[in-house]
Amino acid sequence: MAQIMRAAEELIAGAGVQAVSMNAIARQAGISPGSLYQYFSGKGAVVEAVSQRLASQLRHATGAVPGAKSHLAHITPEAAVDRLFDVAVLLAQQHPALPALLATTERTEPNALLEAIEQSLPACGPANNEDVTRELAARVLGTGLGLAVHQPDPAVLLRPTRQAVLGALKSGQGSKNHPSDVCGAHFPEVM
Repeated sequence: MAQIMRAAEELIAGAGVQAVSMNAIARQAGISPGSLYQYFSGKGAVVEAVSQRLASQLRHATGAVPGAKSHLAHITPEAAVDRLFDVAVLLAQQHPALPALLATTERTEPNALLEAIEQSLPACGPANNEDVTRELAARVLGTGLGLAVHQPDPAVLLRPTRQAVLGALKSGQGSKNHPSDVCGAHFPEVM
């Protein structure tokens, strides 16, 4: 199973999700396509398994484990975003398939990686707007990370991506608070 996951990650990192086939994964893993189908019903199942594995690593590294008491209640939104960026960049360096998996996400399909990013972000704004705000911030982070890792100097894109994520979180706080307060914590102006 580990060799299948490694093979799928390598192919996704190199060619993107759309270009990967079950035959290519089997060939890369050194097994027959029939053997691969014993473990996975199709390419979507392989991609989901890789996404789930990376999402689990991201949740663990950020402390956003479902069912556990949130670590985000005790830190500022800016610190939470910085921590998430540090973890996401490190994970993308260790698993080059991560940006490709984030880049292919459609709005209509569930994505374990985006859900893990959302869970790692601070809750902001009124309850009826919180999910949308966090989803927007997660998508901004995913897109920015996906573009940044392919640049000679990723920081050039990561800085504005961080600002955009903070801006998305800030926008979800509604008008009842001071514009620089989000999630009950001071939120410095982003430049």
